[in-house]
Amino acid sequence: MSAILLGKCYLMTGIRRIISIKSSTFRVIKLSIWIPILAILFVLVICGSAEATIRWVVVNTNYHESPSKGFDRYILELKLNRLDNLVEDLGHVDVIFLGSSMVHRGLDPKLFQREIYTATNHTITAFNLGIPGIKSKDAASIARVLVQKYKPKLIIYGISVRDFDGQYEATGISDNPWMRYELGYFNLDGWLRDKSLAYQYYLVYRNWMKVDFDAQIRQRQYYDRVITAKGFLNKDDVLQEDPQAWKESAIKSYENYFLDLSYVNAVEAILQLQEQGTKIVIVEMPVQNVFVQYYPHQWKDQEQFIQAIQTVVSSFDTQFLPTTGIVTLPENGWYTKNHLNSIGANVFTHWLAYQLVTSTTIVQALIAGK
Repeated sequence: MSAILLGKCYLMTGIRRIISIKSSTFRVIKLSIWIPILAILFVLVICGSAEATIRWVVVNTNYHESPSKGFDRYILELKLNRLDNLVEDLGHVDVIFLGSSMVHRGLDPKLFQREIYTATNHTITAFNLGIPGIKSKDAASIARVLVQKYKPKLIIYGISVRDFDGQYEATGISDNPWMRYELGYFNLDGWLRDKSLAYQYYLVYRNWMKVDFDAQIRQRQYYDRVITAKGFLNKDDVLQEDPQAWKESAIKSYENYFLDLSYVNAVEAILQLQEQGTKIVIVEMPVQNVFVQYYPHQWKDQEQFIQAIQTVVSSFDTQFLPTTGIVTLPENGWYTKNHLNSIGANVFTHWLAYQLVTSTTIVQALIAGK
């Protein structure tokens, strides 16, 4: 009998131990579930607080540093911020100038607006998105974003021979996470660059330990001052060049020039965006005639470039406006032999506006919905 009682005691003790172990295990499992949840909540609170603080500082203080989307070309970031501000204030943008530094310096959107109003009695809003150094492939990616995000009535794409030079690679702008996000390829990095002001300012200061960081910030601040609210570099300076040194530099830049057909095809991709309701016009940005002599085959290269663009444009309902040998610009209107200053930009913008208002389809596109 005692043996039976002893066995029952052992059995009950074992059951209690099992129950105790299971209870402890359950508590551990329960705790292990809450740890990552609490960690995630903690991170969200910290990030939310940082976001709220940054937005309060930007809105309520005189902090003027522009946020970043992580491009290595600050002028692109600055102009995208300017364009966002313009659209936020007015609700729309009608005309966007797109292209390289030649567009950046060579087309005045404010003057273009006045010229269009004078000719049509309709008010439009124009913006200059000229980005130094971009190629036609870069412009094609940017144009897709512009059409999808801002829906302008007209994009004027300013081109030059250099934009199609196969010895130079495209900048890789289309690989930026924000660009991929805007083009429909979701990624967390791109989403944060688009939505989070705190993350955008992190991108501004992430390289603060690098030697050239101060110089980068000064350059950002300089362009913040000199680029207008409509994206135009409004300067009437004339670059004091050493003629011989500049000639040697230009010859070296173009010594291996060849017309890259993949860059020409990028123009076709831009023109195809007309299917989404935005009119596209292609214009050759002017250079001094002497500049053509720096191409390996001189006027032959120039003619090949013009013919290639004309061939592409001929398949679309649009215009291509060549300028070499056609547009006359004042001697004091040049910053360099292939860049206008604000004096030259004034003359060229007036010429371009006149060409466009004589086109019924362009005028109809601009005043649609007015």
